[in-house]
Amino acid sequence: MDNAKLAQEKGVIKGILLHQGESNSGDRRWPGKVKGVYDNLIKDLNLKAEDVPLFAGELVNVDQGGACAGMNSIIAELPKLIPNAYVISSKGCIGRPDHLHFAPEGYREFGKRYAETMLSASPLAKGLFHGAISQSGGSFGPSRPTTYPGENMKRLGNAERDGKAYMANAGVTSISELRKIAADKLPSGRGWPVLDGWIIPDDQVKLYEVDKFNDTPILVGYNSDEGASFMRMREPQAVIDSVKERYGSFADRLMKAYPVGTNSVPKTARDLSRDSAFGWHTWIWARLQAKMGQAKAYYYYFDQHPDYPADSPRAGQGSTHGQDVAYVFQHLNASSPRTTKSDLKISKAMATYWTNFAKYGHPNGNGVPEWPAFSDANPEVMYFQKTPHVGPVPSAESLKILDVYFAWRRTPEGEAWAK
Repeated sequence: MDNAKLAQEKGVIKGILLHQGESNSGDRRWPGKVKGVYDNLIKDLNLKAEDVPLFAGELVNVDQGGACAGMNSIIAELPKLIPNAYVISSKGCIGRPDHLHFAPEGYREFGKRYAETMLSASPLAKGLFHGAISQSGGSFGPSRPTTYPGENMKRLGNAERDGKAYMANAGVTSISELRKIAADKLPSGRGWPVLDGWIIPDDQVKLYEVDKFNDTPILVGYNSDEGASFMRMREPQAVIDSVKERYGSFADRLMKAYPVGTNSVPKTARDLSRDSAFGWHTWIWARLQAKMGQAKAYYYYFDQHPDYPADSPRAGQGSTHGQDVAYVFQHLNASSPRTTKSDLKISKAMATYWTNFAKYGHPNGNGVPEWPAFSDANPEVMYFQKTPHVGPVPSAESLKILDVYFAWRRTPEGEAWAK
């Protein structure tokens, strides 16, 4: 409470996050206890409940063998007692072997950055935020019935058909029946934001082009070896077959831009996975904001990692998905022999840039190197690589080929092909 009041001296409390429940597993009184705590916070901090939502995360899910997964059906009761409460699903979030806690991959899944770009795209969010930070996020690809990373948005009709199939799998015929099923008894499934014509009216590239977007500053970027986290294929032929299946007539051009090795799958091949899911989206987002908006775009590339020796299984590997998070929040273990002075310097710089952006709408000041705004006329990117320094757009020529593919996918021919 003292910390909350101290925070109110210089800021505004916009929400309350809760992630707890293991010690209360099975306690049906838990939602009522949470409501009591929430009500007291609202009263003692002189807040309005309608302005301060409660976000409660589920525990390790039954699909991960969660030891306390049964508690999730109790957590699901919160919105019935607290109208402004929201439950965050843990489905698919990888758990640790103890079945009580999430693994790093699970936490990253929980905190995926796509929410920022969805919020930026929705006209319903106008005036609700003054800037957006996206770390390995963005979803500017066109919709596709069969989804792939970077082409994962579905039109409402396709999403509704998927929803009906999910209900049939659950053995029910209506949403009201579905809501009565305990969370840990639901069949497994995966969802994604939908181009519903209301919250997300259309493809985000199209929205920018017709000036239907929230014009706020953005700080956006990704990590150098995102593909190492998501490309599971280890055989060159498997990669080639996968690229041909997804990209059709564009496959040869893309494999020339992102070459596969004769006997291996090098980083150049993994970078197609990185750019199709993150890199192109960040690049096009920054370009569109700089071109169509008044607010500025700040673009970064995180490439802080050890130089692995040639005989290491990680030789040639860059910074994988989620590796940047500990740096931004200064959660590196300074006493670890693996943490270098460069790591600590990068972490301090990133924390300063992010805090500056949240305060001022730009990342500069307080002793960090100048971070220039990005545009086509000034395509400069902040590299977090040994030191913070400005450099060119990574894989710029390859991104241009990927851009041609995404542009074609928006044509009638490209839409028909994807079906």
